[in-house]
Amino acid sequence: MSNPFMRYTAKVQANKPVESIDVEFIIANATGDIWVTDIMLQDGGMITGWAPSSEEMLIRPRDQNGNIVPKKHYNCVIRGSAYVIIPNTGGMTMTSPDNNAVNIYQPPQKPATTGLDLTNTAINERRNQLVIETYSGSRRWYYAQWSEPGDVVQVNSATHQVTFNGDQTNDGAEWAGAFLTCPYGDVIYSVSQGNTDAGQFIFEIEEWCLSGVTW
Repeated sequence: MSNPFMRYTAKVQANKPVESIDVEFIIANATGDIWVTDIMLQDGGMITGWAPSSEEMLIRPRDQNGNIVPKKHYNCVIRGSAYVIIPNTGGMTMTSPDNNAVNIYQPPQKPATTGLDLTNTAINERRNQLVIETYSGSRRWYYAQWSEPGDVVQVNSATHQVTFNGDQTNDGAEWAGAFLTCPYGDVIYSVSQGNTDAGQFIFEIEEWCLSGVTW
C-alpha cells in the first residue's frame, strides 16, 4: 500500500460542560503493527478535519425582532469619475415608531468584512474602461467592453463571476483585478469612466458578523 494510514472521525455530543477528555485505543481481533498519529480534538458542531467551518465563524446579523437583516442596496448615477461611500453597518437597523423618534439597533456580534457586488447599466455608449478601486488603491477591478445604452455588467464577489448582459463567457471583454471587499464602516471607492461615459450603478452588500467562535 502506498499510504497505509487511514483517517477516522467521530462526533462527541456533550450534554454538559466538559473539563477533560480521556482517549483510549482498543484493538481487537487483529495482528501486525498499528501506528496511531495526529490525534486532534476540534471544537464546534461540524467535522472539517484540519480546517474550521466558516458556517460557525460567520453569521448573518439579526434585528431586534430576530429577523435576518436583508441585503443592502445603494444606487447612483455617475457621469465620468466620482467617489462613492458604501456603508457596512454590520447589520444596524433603524426604525421610526413615530415622527419624533428614531430607534437604532446594533447587533451585539462584531461586524465582519463582506464582499461588494456591482450592477452597472450603461446610459450611453461606453468606449472606455470602467475602473473601481478602494480609496487606498489596495484593490482594483477594471472592465473593458464596448457598451451600448442598456448593456448591463454584473460582478458577483461570492462566486467570482462577471457577466455581460447575463453572459458568463464575456466574449470580447477584458476584466482583471481582485474582487472588491467592503470592510466594516464607511468605505470609500473610486469609480472611473471616460469623461462622457454615464451609467447607473447598484452596489450591493450582504452583511455578516463574527459568531464569537475562535480557533
